[in-house]
Amino acid sequence: MLDAIRKRTGSIVVKLLLGLLVLSFGAWGIGDYLNGNVGGSAVATVGEREIPAQVVSRELQREVNRLRQYLGDAATMETVRSFGLDQQVIGRLVQAQLYSLAAQSHGLVVSDADVRAQIQGMQAFKGITGSFDRDVFRQTIANAGYSENGFVELIRDETKQQHVLGSLQSGVAAPSVLVEQIYAYRNEVRDAQFTTILDAGFDVATPDDAAIAAYHQDQQSKFMAPAYRDVTFIHLRAEDLIDGIDVSDEDLEDAYGAREAEFVTQARRNVEQAIFDTEEHANTAMAMMNGGQAFAQVALALTGADAGTLSLGWVTPDQLLGEDAAEAVFSTAPGNLAGPVKSMLGWHVFNVVDGVEETVKSLADVADTLRHDVALDRALDDLFGMANQVEDLLASGNTLEEVGATLDLAVTTVMALDQSGSDSSGAMLDNLPGQGFLETVFATEEGQESPLVESGNDAYFITRVNGVTDPALRPLDTVRSDVIEAMVADAQDAMAKEAANAIADDLNSSADLLSLAADYGGDLVNGEGFKRDGSNLPQNIPPQIAEALFGKNVGDGAVVRRGDGYVVGHLKSISGAAINHSDPAFATLRDELAQKLRGDIVDQLSVALEIRHPVSVNQSALTQIQGSF
Repeated sequence: MLDAIRKRTGSIVVKLLLGLLVLSFGAWGIGDYLNGNVGGSAVATVGEREIPAQVVSRELQREVNRLRQYLGDAATMETVRSFGLDQQVIGRLVQAQLYSLAAQSHGLVVSDADVRAQIQGMQAFKGITGSFDRDVFRQTIANAGYSENGFVELIRDETKQQHVLGSLQSGVAAPSVLVEQIYAYRNEVRDAQFTTILDAGFDVATPDDAAIAAYHQDQQSKFMAPAYRDVTFIHLRAEDLIDGIDVSDEDLEDAYGAREAEFVTQARRNVEQAIFDTEEHANTAMAMMNGGQAFAQVALALTGADAGTLSLGWVTPDQLLGEDAAEAVFSTAPGNLAGPVKSMLGWHVFNVVDGVEETVKSLADVADTLRHDVALDRALDDLFGMANQVEDLLASGNTLEEVGATLDLAVTTVMALDQSGSDSSGAMLDNLPGQGFLETVFATEEGQESPLVESGNDAYFITRVNGVTDPALRPLDTVRSDVIEAMVADAQDAMAKEAANAIADDLNSSADLLSLAADYGGDLVNGEGFKRDGSNLPQNIPPQIAEALFGKNVGDGAVVRRGDGYVVGHLKSISGAAINHSDPAFATLRDELAQKLRGDIVDQLSVALEIRHPVSVNQSALTQIQGSF
């Protein structure tokens, strides 16, 4: 999508425009083909407009591509469906059409000049001179997946939608009384004292055999063995086929030639640039600089350019404006001036601050990497052929063991495999196939073989489930120590809880926390000025105690569980929040509430537009698209 464009966009106008487009990045780019004559059956209709299958397919593919940035090959259409992203795509496309129809009904027109001005003002499309650069523009939108005409129409349509939303949201502000009430609610504070009654402070006798046996039966879920599978599998990996592949010196030379650009690190220069209107002024500037005056000082005096605009940073030859500029800069040693060089913009003078020369890794430097990559490419072809042989042999009635013997493949058997990839002792197994293996094992019936499954881009596996062991209660003699530990922990928890609640009850009767906690060895901690969200609480005091105490009166106690015991809080004072209109937090809250109100207005607009322009979705057409991925 246009995430990269957004990140590089700096002008206020464009920020406002793109800010409205966060309705969804999925709604980007649809203007150029939603309204056009696009073939394919409609997946949805909005009023009399259709959203064709081609559009939905393209947006779903973008979702898959986006997920692959985080999930790799695990990102599939099934992943998109499991996250509900397919329905979100439809929703975004529908919403974009509703806003477009609203703009149309109001007769909103955006001129070519307005669109041109907006695009030329986008920081993402500016070249090294700071001006709009058509080549940068074309490359950026192409990388984002848009044609030039499509992007222009996109900006036109989104500007219309902005006007529709802006007319409704303009002037929306949160009522002062609402802001003040919420500000006061959020900024109330409490003072309290705290103590912690630790579980470990209570001694518990070792339970007798009868009690242990009863607990083992009553709390079976704590002592269950997981489901296990006994499996046999064949794992085909391209890496395993590399050793048998011969890569000649000629092969390496061909691979090096095809990938030579990967092994070249371009020369770079750290450059400052000043542009003058005439060659005479440029020469004058160079004379002043060579005479000892600072580059920035001369540029400011003769061109008015601020020092912050002079630096081009680290550049490669192709990033400079023209071959003459590149030649001048890269033939000049760091610490010297280059130029003047003429371009369509004027006369350039460069200060070459620093430089790094081009480096090229030789064939000898990368031979091992190339040999492995060439062998792996060929191994992938061999892997596909071997996978076909495996399927043919299985289709002929051969067992996995017979397939392994015929093709000289390793056949592995694992006993008592659980869903985490561990054996019955809890040890993780490291010889299992990767992606999808455990899911396939536990989806395969006992005595059955799975299909041959592709695991990533360079492996296959097939497995047979030889036996199934359902979850079962572990015998008492194997978990006796665990049962005793759990019983003691439960008893200590109960005793600590009882003591903590007793202290809280006594506090409600105006008792002193210090004296009450002394019997349990609890230290007293003061907490002053904490808020509802738990901010400003002392270290190791859980935030849940703040919520509990905010519902209490001064002098009352409250109890919450902490991992190792119970925290008792004694409320000492309540302080309301003074309304401070100059507090930055007040302004932030006001803006937050205004934004929520504007969001509510947009939601109401969407509902009203759906009533005016009925929406329908062809679920079967959507399913058909999903099945094509």
